[in-house]
Amino acid sequence: MNLSNYKGKKVLIAYFRYAGCPVCNYRVHELIENYDKIQSKGYNIIAVFESDNKVLKDYLIETPILFLVIGDPKFALYKKYAVEKPFWKILRSA
Repeated sequence: MNLSNYKGKKVLIAYFRYAGCPVCNYRVHELIENYDKIQSKGYNIIAVFESDNKVLKDYLIETPILFLVIGDPKFALYKKYAVEKPFWKILRSA
């Protein structure tokens, strides 16, 4: 993903854990429910998951998503945009 494609545009990038994460699933559904409102304010939404694209495709097959969803199992985007993964928060949620 290259944000230069969105130069001059508003972008909401949401980072999520794996596709089956119940909290992440809830947050994605919030984005879906509010998509029109968010888009009407001029935002483009990009959702980034730790899961690979095949898993995401299978997982999201029943959920119509109107925004870009990207799998990033090697955390390239997390690293590129300095998204931290607090180890203790992840452990606590497990």
